[in-house]
Amino acid sequence: LKFFMIPLLGFAFLFVPNAFFNSFSHVVGVASTCFTVSQAVLLIDFAYSWSERWYSNSLMARQSHPGSGWDKKWQGMILAAAAALLAASIAAAAALFAMAPSTATSVVLTPTLAVGVLLLFTSITEWCEHGSLLAP
Repeated sequence: LKFFMIPLLGFAFLFVPNAFFNSFSHVVGVASTCFTVSQAVLLIDFAYSWSERWYSNSLMARQSHPGSGWDKKWQGMILAAAAALLAASIAAAAALFAMAPSTATSVVLTPTLAVGVLLLFTSITEWCEHGSLLAP
């Protein structure tokens, strides 16, 4: 029954006036914006939780096994994860430049990359009190 719904809905929408779809496009545009913002908030929350968890593991390793080097291993994993995420973002940006070589791509992507790199270096300085390597 589920498989027949797509052709059935396609046929039924032939009889729906176009004004409905114009209104629907505005509603969907607002809903998709809200969805994108909520996904970004959830992703940032995940990144901060991940970073805090691994750093607390580093502190616990330093307290429970002093001199064993486990704290440095946790901190090394934080740096490795941050480097991997940075490399993935650079690869994604390069893929976007290669797949869509237009002026619009350059106008949007170049300032985004510049601000991202600026925020990266700002977040790892002493000036930024709550900076984190894993969080965007």
